[in-house]
Amino acid sequence: MRFKIEDETKKEFPIVDSGFDETGLSWVSIQTKEGIFTGTARVHPDDLEKGWYNRLAGQMIAHHRAYIEYFKFRKRLDRNTIKELEHIYCINKPRSIVSKCIFDRLCELQSNVDQYIRNINLFENRIQDKINGLEEYYKARNK
Repeated sequence: MRFKIEDETKKEFPIVDSGFDETGLSWVSIQTKEGIFTGTARVHPDDLEKGWYNRLAGQMIAHHRAYIEYFKFRKRLDRNTIKELEHIYCINKPRSIVSKCIFDRLCELQSNVDQYIRNINLFENRIQDKINGLEEYYKARNK
């Protein structure tokens, strides 16, 4: 039996809470089958004074950070499972059916961990692109 990680960058989890306050803090909480994950974003104090912020942009960044928290959680779970299975694999008879099944599962879990790392990097890059785009927008607007 093969387990394959879904492309979770395209998965849409429902937003259960979101907001923005006058201090420039945005937050978004998403509901997954593993629980609720919250991401936050804060406007830089200099940008807050200049009025260089956008509520929607802050919420989008916070939403991406909630996904990053989810991916980090899943990565931790799979890494812990890998550690436990490695121990079981080592004490099992070599070349047994059980050993082969455990080895296959270890490979799949490691593939999942690698995918979670790629997803985290992807969302971090999206956040940085959004921040850079906002910076360029406000600089161009105020010329």
